[in-house]
Amino acid sequence: MASSYLNELTNYYSNLLDLHYNRGHLYQIISTAYIRRVITTASKKIPSSITILPSPLLKTEVNHDNESIHIFGYFPMADVTTFTVIKVTPIPHHHYNPVSMRHDMVYLPSMELATTYHNTTTQAGR
Repeated sequence: MASSYLNELTNYYSNLLDLHYNRGHLYQIISTAYIRRVITTASKKIPSSITILPSPLLKTEVNHDNESIHIFGYFPMADVTTFTVIKVTPIPHHHYNPVSMRHDMVYLPSMELATTYHNTTTQAGR
């Protein structure tokens, strides 16, 4: 029992050193369930339109002082916005050209528009 505990402790600190020297991964030190709890707690403190994604892990930093070791994991955040997609169908317009004495048709290209419900962003293009 004692040797199993010592092996687990040695493995933990070996993984911690690997993480400190950028050879390890945060998930080797901290359990996935604990990281999800931290992300859930942090998500409650930010606007509901922003989501913290558990993967990919962007960066890990390890800092220490005489009393403790601080591990920082940087996760991506996504802004969730609802867009309304509108397809504009142009209606040809005939107009009379007196120089050529004929009706010319004005061509309007088809275009999709995406806009948020809050009308803060409008994008056009195809």
